[in-house]
Amino acid sequence: MYTSFYNMDSRPFETHLDPSFLWPGEKHNEALTVLRDGIRENKGFLLLTGDAGVGKTMLINVLTATLGLDVAWAVIGDPSLSRLDFYNAIIRGFKIDRECTSKVQFLLQFSNFLHKAHDENKKVLLLIDNCHLLSQDLLEELRLLANIEKEEEKLIHIVFVGRREFHDMLVQPINRAVRQCLTLEVELAALTLNETEDYIRHRLNIAGADEKMFTAKAIRIIHRGAGGIPRLINKICNCAMVAGSVQGKPTLD
Repeated sequence: MYTSFYNMDSRPFETHLDPSFLWPGEKHNEALTVLRDGIRENKGFLLLTGDAGVGKTMLINVLTATLGLDVAWAVIGDPSLSRLDFYNAIIRGFKIDRECTSKVQFLLQFSNFLHKAHDENKKVLLLIDNCHLLSQDLLEELRLLANIEKEEEKLIHIVFVGRREFHDMLVQPINRAVRQCLTLEVELAALTLNETEDYIRHRLNIAGADEKMFTAKAIRIIHRGAGGIPRLINKICNCAMVAGSVQGKPTLD
């Protein structure tokens, strides 16, 4: 394992979503701020988009980790489910007592949960990761859920997280009402060369490694090969460190 060769505390480019490795770049901080403000100000539907691998799921992990006790939240990671399975994924996500066997039962249980949370001065936040996989049927179900109100106050707030393809669904005439509910959108773009360098050095630093392990030439090659996509940057850097440790190279060029 290269951690001992490079005298590191952990592997800096693992693909698991450890929030402690989040790179505090301008794009990510801006996205977090927009989402937090939208949640705090009850801004209806929120949307976070970006290409595969840019860090959307990592970002929502950080977001949920920093929410206060006054927010009940759940993440649906795979929305490509049947209607009943989707209902029960929501039930499990919010740790509601028992699963449902019908739409009517779900609406009764979930409506009771929402009203109880409101009475306790809690916000309820549902995050739909990979929202581009949603069926039209489930998108409409979410719109209807978002209409549950008490004293003209929305009882649930929904954040959609996914690839740009989700726009293809939103522009359909049938989804006009969904578009009208969408009040905030933020997009995570690929990293620039300078951002790629900062990103690599940040992760090396968190792992206790030498930040200058990769030369400027190596970083340019990594950026070009990964197209600025963090997930691909991680894979290339990880492979480079494995090869470097085998070859006994303290500096990777």
